[in-house]
Amino acid sequence: VGPELDAEAARARALLAAHEGDPQRAEQWFRRAIDLFRELATPFPLARSELQYAELLAELGDREDDLGKLGDEAEAIFERLAAGPWLARAGALRERAAA
Repeated sequence: VGPELDAEAARARALLAAHEGDPQRAEQWFRRAIDLFRELATPFPLARSELQYAELLAELGDREDDLGKLGDEAEAIFERLAAGPWLARAGALRERAAA
């Protein structure tokens, strides 16, 4: 199994754990996915994982500093990549967090 697939599997496990109501396990898998995508220097999957993790933190109402850092980095990457729908999603998260 290649490293890209390992990273995607970690992200999928994070999403599944979040869906199943296990935020602690979700956070563990999101951190793993983010670390792997960062090592692979794959900006879009990295930003997607950061944004999804930030969305989880926003739902939990937890760790505003981490949420802001993850959201800001993801938004900057989406802007650089001109990833319009994902940029809009990051903007919506920023608005929710500010409310």
